Amino acid sequence: MRHRLAERDLTFAVNVSPVQLRSPGFADGVLDRLAEHGVPADRLVLEVTESSFVHVGDLAVPQIERLAEAGVVIAVDDFGAGRHRWATCAGCRCGR
Repeated sequence: MRHRLAERDLTFAVNVSPVQLRSPGFADGVLDRLAEHGVPADRLVLEVTESSFVHVGDLAVPQIERLAEAGVVIAVDDFGAGRHRWATCAGCRCGR
């Protein structure tokens, strides 16, 4: 079944928590799972809340950059809902 899903033109959106973004191996783990299941990176949209940038700040940027460079789409979810760090968000390669 996993191979049939990888062949279909589906996009998966997944929410990411600040705790996950703090984990140094998070980006590599995501990329490893995509490769393991044969899913192209551009089929994954990771939704990062604006508050993740407030709680994690600069720790999130390397994780997001690593994923974006591999082709994963990064979406900022709930932007404008609370305190924001536009300077940090603007420095990332967010696709949505």
